[in-house]
Amino acid sequence: MRLNSKKAFTLIELMVVIAIIGILATAGITQYMSYQARSRDAVRVSDVPEAVTALTTYQSDNSTFPDSFNNDGCLSNGAGIPSESLKDYFGGGKAPIDPVAGTVSKPCGTARSFGYKPLTRNGVEKSSFVVTTNVETWQKANVDGSKLTGDEYSAYETAFNDYADPEKTSTDTKKRMDPNNSIYGQVQ
Repeated sequence: MRLNSKKAFTLIELMVVIAIIGILATAGITQYMSYQARSRDAVRVSDVPEAVTALTTYQSDNSTFPDSFNNDGCLSNGAGIPSESLKDYFGGGKAPIDPVAGTVSKPCGTARSFGYKPLTRNGVEKSSFVVTTNVETWQKANVDGSKLTGDEYSAYETAFNDYADPEKTSTDTKKRMDPNNSIYGQVQ
């Protein structure tokens, strides 16, 4: 009597294949999510100079920098609508907004708005400013947000300069930064 043997995968072989597929899927999804975060950060970082240009143009026309939106430390409301005085300085009358709903940039408390604060420089109020946005990847940060306090230009300049020095901005230093304080910005 001859046994009828069919060729098929064993349970062990199937489990190994499923495990390999799971590992590859996990690695792929992780890379994809990391890519999305880096893409959103690239948008944020490229929008900061647009805000800086709008504010410096405003200052050229008015000899001072404007107050923040509703004096709450924001460049605009969460929909990108800047204060009435700034509308003409942004293309299409809209300020840049964060690509992720719910993101709050210091010193601003409004989701999706970039942070903006007029600063006192050499005793002259509203003679300087800072524009900030939170970043998702620490590699894009150029300042620790926990150090951005007060209204004096010198405090902001020091905070940004701490990260401008390669000796002080080692990869380990940035990795230890609290993700909620990973900030990209520009002080003018």
